[in-house]
Amino acid sequence: MKWPATSQRARLYLAKIARGHRPDLEQRHPPSKLKCRALSDITVCRIALMGGNRNACAACGWEEQAYGSCGNRNCPKCQALAQEHWIAAMAKLILPVLHIHLVFTLPSESRERCFPVCGGTRRGKDR
Repeated sequence: MKWPATSQRARLYLAKIARGHRPDLEQRHPPSKLKCRALSDITVCRIALMGGNRNACAACGWEEQAYGSCGNRNCPKCQALAQEHWIAAMAKLILPVLHIHLVFTLPSESRERCFPVCGGTRRGKDR
């Protein structure tokens, strides 16, 4: 997977927005514990607070600072590569023909007929 050059990457990250506007966001929309944890993780992702490594090339003297990541599944920085792999895998499943993807809800009376093995639900239990 080839990443875009630094100049082409987004300059405004979710972490910067969260750091700058989190108090106002939490006041207007109080987050759940899970969302609060995700915001906390994303806010500190890949900054000096997380620690890091300095990578250097002995031949040319090039240096780069790489900070630690939060690893939160909701973090766009941490999950970007996994997302790209998932998209590539899903793209392989698309039929090479013109098609339309439809999603619809069946009336409860029809579910037993469509999913007889599962007792009328897709996963065998009500959601």
